[in-house]
Amino acid sequence: MDNYGKAAYWMDSADYDLQTAKAILEAERYLYVGFMCHQTIEKALKGIFVTRKPEDELPYIHSLVRLANLSSVSDEMSEEQLSLLSNRRAEICFRLKERLYCGQRRRSAAEGRRFR
Repeated sequence: MDNYGKAAYWMDSADYDLQTAKAILEAERYLYVGFMCHQTIEKALKGIFVTRKPEDELPYIHSLVRLANLSSVSDEMSEEQLSLLSNRRAEICFRLKERLYCGQRRRSAAEGRRFR
């Protein structure tokens, strides 16, 4: 796959995840909206990376801040935008399978499903 194809793949995936986030939002499943938005941004940043750095290998990472730095997008972002990328608290909530840890209170998976 050429670099254009790689970038198109990542951007198409990002768009699909954004549409999924919108559908989940309408279903009022807010916890998963956040996760899909994270996926959207991650995939868009990967698309930018393969466009701007075609000779470099795409790193296998999920950190939005690191992806923004590696693709030089962070140079074009405001401090407020960068701070949104660095919010790891939300990421922790979405990534844990057995228990959700949000702030100081632990919630079981069943309680997490009731988040609204």
